[in-house]
Amino acid sequence: MSAAPQSPVDDFSLAAQGVAKTFFDFLGSMQGPGDGQIPPQADAGAAAKLAGLQVRYLQDYAELMRAALGGPAAEPSSVRADHRFSSPEWRNPWFDYLRRSYLINSKFIVDWVEALDAEPVLKERLRFIARQVADAMSPSNFVATNPDVLKL
Repeated sequence: MSAAPQSPVDDFSLAAQGVAKTFFDFLGSMQGPGDGQIPPQADAGAAAKLAGLQVRYLQDYAELMRAALGGPAAEPSSVRADHRFSSPEWRNPWFDYLRRSYLINSKFIVDWVEALDAEPVLKERLRFIARQVADAMSPSNFVATNPDVLKL
C-alpha cells in the first residue's frame, strides 16, 4: 500500500521538527576549549543553569494549563510582552493558548543559549540562530494560527 498524501500542515510540522532537531543536535555537539572536553566544573554549572531553566519552564507551563482549564489567566512572570500579539483577537482562549505557549517556548530556547558557557563569537552565533528559529515559529506567521489574518 502507498502512504496517504500529507497535508501542508504535516509537511510544515515535519520541516519544523527537522529545523529544531538540527539546532538541538548542533547545541549538543558543542565541545569545550582545549582537549575537546567540557571541564567538569563548567559541566556542573551548566547543568545547574539548565535545571533552573527547566523548573521555570515547567512552572510557566503549569500556569498556562491552569489558565487553559479556566483558572486565573495571569501572564507568566518570565514572559515579556510581544507587539505581534497586541490585538484583542489574541485573547480568544485558543489563540491565547498558542500565543502563551509560543512565548514560553521561545523564551526557553533563548535563555538556554544564554546559559551555555561558550566563546563570545560562538555564543553570538547561537543567539542569532535561536532568535531566527524562535521568530520563524511564531503563530503570528501562519494564517491558521493568526486571528488578525483570519479576521481580515
